[in-house]
Amino acid sequence: MTARTILCVEDDPDILHYMTLVLEEEGYRVLQAANGRIAYDLLRRLPPAEYPDCILLDLMMPEMNGRELLARLQAERPGDLARIPVILVTAEGRPEENPAGLGERHSKISKPMNLETLLAVVARQSSGDFDS
Repeated sequence: MTARTILCVEDDPDILHYMTLVLEEEGYRVLQAANGRIAYDLLRRLPPAEYPDCILLDLMMPEMNGRELLARLQAERPGDLARIPVILVTAEGRPEENPAGLGERHSKISKPMNLETLLAVVARQSSGDFDS
Protein backbone atom coordinates (compact mmCIF):
# COMPACT_ATOMS: atom_id res chain seq x y z
CA MET A 1 0.00 0.00 0.00
CA THR A 2 1.28 3.44 -0.91
CA ALA A 3 1.71 5.90 1.96
CA ARG A 4 -0.85 8.67 2.10
CA THR A 5 0.55 12.10 1.32
CA ILE A 6 -0.09 15.12 3.53
CA LEU A 7 0.75 18.70 2.53
CA CYS A 8 1.65 20.77 5.61
CA VAL A 9 1.32 24.51 5.04
CA GLU A 10 2.78 26.36 8.02
CA ASP A 11 5.03 29.42 8.33
CA ASP A 12 6.39 28.57 11.79
CA PRO A 13 9.42 26.34 11.10
CA ASP A 14 9.20 24.66 14.53
CA ILE A 15 5.55 23.70 14.08
CA LEU A 16 6.19 22.57 10.50
CA HIS A 17 9.09 20.41 11.69
CA TYR A 18 6.97 18.93 14.53
CA MET A 19 4.04 18.09 12.22
CA THR A 20 6.40 16.55 9.66
CA LEU A 21 8.17 14.37 12.24
CA VAL A 22 4.93 13.16 13.80
CA LEU A 23 3.31 12.36 10.46
CA GLU A 24 6.38 10.65 9.00
CA GLU A 25 6.66 8.49 12.13
CA GLU A 26 3.07 7.38 11.45
CA GLY A 27 3.99 6.39 7.89
CA TYR A 28 2.72 9.42 5.96
CA ARG A 29 4.64 11.05 3.13
CA VAL A 30 4.86 14.76 3.92
CA LEU A 31 5.14 17.72 1.54
CA GLN A 32 5.94 21.12 3.05
CA ALA A 33 5.14 24.73 2.21
CA ALA A 34 5.94 27.83 4.27
CA ASN A 35 2.89 29.79 3.05
CA GLY A 36 -0.18 29.56 0.84
CA ARG A 37 1.53 30.88 -2.28
CA ILE A 38 4.22 28.19 -2.14
CA ALA A 39 1.57 25.54 -1.47
CA TYR A 40 -0.62 26.70 -4.36
CA ASP A 41 2.34 26.77 -6.77
CA LEU A 42 3.33 23.27 -5.64
CA LEU A 43 -0.21 21.94 -6.06
CA ARG A 44 -0.55 23.47 -9.54
CA ARG A 45 2.65 21.69 -10.66
CA LEU A 46 1.54 18.25 -9.45
CA PRO A 47 -0.35 15.90 -11.75
CA PRO A 48 -3.74 14.93 -10.23
CA ALA A 49 -2.49 11.41 -9.48
CA GLU A 50 0.08 12.96 -7.11
CA TYR A 51 -2.23 15.35 -5.23
CA PRO A 52 -1.93 15.03 -1.46
CA ASP A 53 -4.60 13.05 0.36
CA CYS A 54 -5.20 16.07 2.59
CA ILE A 55 -3.76 19.47 3.48
CA LEU A 56 -2.91 20.70 6.98
CA LEU A 57 -3.35 24.46 6.58
CA ASP A 58 -2.38 27.23 8.98
CA LEU A 59 -4.54 30.33 8.57
CA MET A 60 -2.14 33.09 9.65
CA MET A 61 0.78 33.25 7.19
CA PRO A 62 2.62 35.85 5.10
CA GLU A 63 2.27 36.27 1.30
CA MET A 64 -0.88 34.14 0.98
CA ASN A 65 -2.70 33.18 4.15
CA GLY A 66 -4.69 30.02 4.67
CA ARG A 67 -8.03 31.68 4.04
CA GLU A 68 -6.80 32.92 0.63
CA LEU A 69 -5.40 29.50 -0.27
CA LEU A 70 -8.63 27.77 0.75
CA ALA A 71 -10.63 30.21 -1.43
CA ARG A 72 -8.35 29.47 -4.41
CA LEU A 73 -8.68 25.73 -3.90
CA GLN A 74 -12.47 25.95 -3.61
CA ALA A 75 -12.60 27.95 -6.86
CA GLU A 76 -10.97 25.11 -8.80
CA ARG A 77 -13.01 22.93 -11.13
CA PRO A 78 -14.74 19.96 -9.49
CA GLY A 79 -12.44 16.96 -9.58
CA ASP A 80 -9.33 19.05 -9.27
CA LEU A 81 -7.72 20.80 -6.31
CA ALA A 82 -11.11 21.62 -4.76
CA ARG A 83 -11.57 17.92 -3.90
CA ILE A 84 -8.56 17.74 -1.56
CA PRO A 85 -9.71 17.66 2.08
CA VAL A 86 -8.30 20.51 4.16
CA ILE A 87 -7.64 20.57 7.90
CA LEU A 88 -7.45 24.16 9.14
CA VAL A 89 -4.98 24.66 11.96
CA THR A 90 -6.19 27.60 14.05
CA ALA A 91 -5.18 29.40 17.20
CA GLU A 92 -7.69 28.47 19.88
CA GLY A 93 -9.78 31.34 21.17
CA ARG A 94 -9.43 33.39 17.99
CA PRO A 95 -12.88 33.24 16.37
CA GLU A 96 -11.72 35.40 13.45
CA GLU A 97 -9.63 32.41 12.38
CA ASN A 98 -12.49 29.92 12.52
CA PRO A 99 -14.38 30.14 9.24
CA ALA A 100 -17.94 28.84 9.33
CA GLY A 101 -19.36 26.44 6.79
CA LEU A 102 -16.29 24.31 6.22
CA GLY A 103 -18.32 21.43 4.83
CA GLU A 104 -17.69 17.71 5.17
CA ARG A 105 -14.42 17.71 3.20
CA HIS A 106 -12.79 20.07 5.68
CA SER A 107 -12.23 20.22 9.41
CA LYS A 108 -10.19 22.18 11.90
CA ILE A 109 -7.91 21.61 14.85
CA SER A 110 -6.65 24.12 17.38
CA LYS A 111 -3.15 25.18 18.30
CA PRO A 112 -1.49 24.08 20.43
CA MET A 113 -2.09 20.73 18.76
CA ASN A 114 -2.95 17.63 20.72
CA LEU A 115 -0.99 14.74 19.18
CA GLU A 116 -3.88 12.25 19.32
CA THR A 117 -6.31 14.76 17.81
CA LEU A 118 -3.88 15.65 15.03
CA LEU A 119 -3.37 12.02 14.05
CA ALA A 120 -7.06 11.12 14.30
CA VAL A 121 -8.20 14.04 12.14
CA VAL A 122 -5.43 13.45 9.55
CA ALA A 123 -6.29 9.73 9.39
CA ARG A 124 -9.99 10.48 8.87
CA GLN A 125 -9.54 13.29 6.35
CA SER A 126 -6.81 11.60 4.31
CA SER A 127 -8.88 8.41 4.01
CA GLY A 128 -11.95 10.23 2.70
CA ASP A 129 -14.00 8.86 5.62
CA PHE A 130 -16.02 11.99 6.36
CA ASP A 131 -18.73 10.31 8.43
CA SER A 132 -16.44 9.43 11.37
